[in-house]
Amino acid sequence: MIKGGAKLTIKCLGLDEIQVKEYQERWPDKLSLYIRLLKEHPGEYAGLFFVKPSDTHNGMFELLDGHHKFVASIMTGRTDALCVVVEEPDRREGVGNEYV
Repeated sequence: MIKGGAKLTIKCLGLDEIQVKEYQERWPDKLSLYIRLLKEHPGEYAGLFFVKPSDTHNGMFELLDGHHKFVASIMTGRTDALCVVVEEPDRREGVGNEYV
């Protein structure tokens, strides 16, 4: 879920700037589809990844959505991806609506 008031931007990020921090089951058919699409369309992207700034590594991003595309991108030798960067206002007590 993306909170209201979130700042969304689209950036081209290197795959080496993206962290996968949670396990999600992979579906071979979906992975195969993205591998095929990326091979058939060099120089194009299979869609957008959703990421947020990492809370553990400054300058890196945590993958929120797009795990199949991420794995397929690595397997087909891609080095970057188009990403929607989600920056949500910090809702902790005592902190205003600054983006983190």
